[in-house]
Amino acid sequence: MFGLGGRRHSELLAEIISLRKEIQLLREERAAENITRQIKSIKNKIVSAEEIESIINDRIKKSFRFSDSLSIAIAAHSESLDKVFTIYNSQIGCKFYLPNGRSDHVQREIVRTSDFYEAKTLTFLRNSGLIPVAPAVVDVGANIGNHSVFFGKIMNASSIVAFEPNPPVFSILNRNIELNELSDVARLYCAAAGNIRSKARSAGHKLNNLGENSIVEDETGDIDILRLDDLNLSAVDFLKIDVEGYGSMVLDGARQLISAHQPTILMEVTSSAEREAVKRLQSEFAYRIHSDFGRDLILTASGKS
Repeated sequence: MFGLGGRRHSELLAEIISLRKEIQLLREERAAENITRQIKSIKNKIVSAEEIESIINDRIKKSFRFSDSLSIAIAAHSESLDKVFTIYNSQIGCKFYLPNGRSDHVQREIVRTSDFYEAKTLTFLRNSGLIPVAPAVVDVGANIGNHSVFFGKIMNASSIVAFEPNPPVFSILNRNIELNELSDVARLYCAAAGNIRSKARSAGHKLNNLGENSIVEDETGDIDILRLDDLNLSAVDFLKIDVEGYGSMVLDGARQLISAHQPTILMEVTSSAEREAVKRLQSEFAYRIHSDFGRDLILTASGKS
């Protein structure tokens, strides 16, 4: 009995050793397959020296082109006495007073490109069919009037309501509206838009980007905060919001406007509060993200293409 058990034990031991060898072979095969896959993946990522040189040269050329155009823009701005520049879009001439064209990002880009700031987004909106002919426009965070002038001159806006709370920038906005003979259709507010009527004060701005102006709610401040819903606008086809992270408050103060008019919305989204506000637009008002231009989202109501 003992001998039989010993043989059985030996057989089981041999089977275990055999199984271990098979397992090891399988592991080695799988490891080899993984290594092969990794090698293929690496090979796919490897480019030739010629391709690397081509990529580098292309980037250098783009950098030089940008530097050259920037140098020309700065020179043109320095030589201009009145700081008024004419740009053409769709063969339509538009004038911009750009007193800070050497330092301010938006103004400098208009001089450098001889076109509207964020021209790609604006051109898309013009051709998208999302905005009717002669639209009623609300521009919150109007800055120097780049978007207001585009919709007024290029899209023949029937009305423009623009908000800009920074007094020095507001004066430039006002000048650009006058230069483009849009005063009859434009209503300008040197104020901020929010979810309650209140007061605020300026928390300062960057010299190289006047649009990055921030305000702080303060009952003793000299800046008015208004609600869009309180304006009782009869028509709104397009709503643009660019307010440095506070877009959720603008939307909260425009719920009746959005419900009644369902405008196409262009909104810069840079904060978690603004991302949550976009979700509320989707869930409560059946909006969807139509197009994405980096931080700028184009949102449309259900039923619009």
